[in-house]
Amino acid sequence: MIKHLKNWFASAPEQNRRPGADDQHCAGNIAAKADFVFQRNSQQVLQALRYREIKALMGRTFRATSQESGESEVLALVRDYIQQGQVKEPFLSFGSGPHRRFGLMDLRLPARKELLDSDTESGLDLLMSLDFLDPDEKQLMAEEAELLARDIQTGEVCLCLMLVEPGFRNWSSAQWLNISMDLTQDVAADSGTKTETFNAGENPQFPLELRIADACVSNSTHVWMYKHVYW
Repeated sequence: MIKHLKNWFASAPEQNRRPGADDQHCAGNIAAKADFVFQRNSQQVLQALRYREIKALMGRTFRATSQESGESEVLALVRDYIQQGQVKEPFLSFGSGPHRRFGLMDLRLPARKELLDSDTESGLDLLMSLDFLDPDEKQLMAEEAELLARDIQTGEVCLCLMLVEPGFRNWSSAQWLNISMDLTQDVAADSGTKTETFNAGENPQFPLELRIADACVSNSTHVWMYKHVYW
């Protein structure tokens, strides 16, 4: 809301808003508060965001013959990283939009907090490696800073898993954008990135082979919002 008000004061036509002294004072207060919140969130992200790749899980495969067997296989693979008894089932989204259209599932499971006590990445280098920042950028967008800071403030830690079927293609962000332009098709035929259709119906065809393409532990559930872009 603060951002929308700030933008309104900055862009509304002069003849429509006719700001008086009180309006200008209010706009200044809103802008100052927005900047304060942004700077606070940005500093918190730079100082407190933590990320740790779990290379031991990357490339691991499993076979799901049902929803239940798939979840049992995942839990067996990640038992050393999750908070036992805290995982809510069902957590595998067989037949979901991303799985049906692209052959992937993006999981977030509650992780052991001590996993972020060592061997973690942080700061500007982390934000650049996760594509939040380009090399010539030094600050997040306000919305990004707010999203990441809100996660950090919960004090929770999550295990992020990217599960993919064997035919999955790890397209670039630009290719994902081309595909997303036509949300009515399971696969964008004219995007130059056509691939097989995965489980075209809502009821997936078991058995399914799945691979852990990426795995990490972080104190934000949104760390992959640019690293793994899909719609």
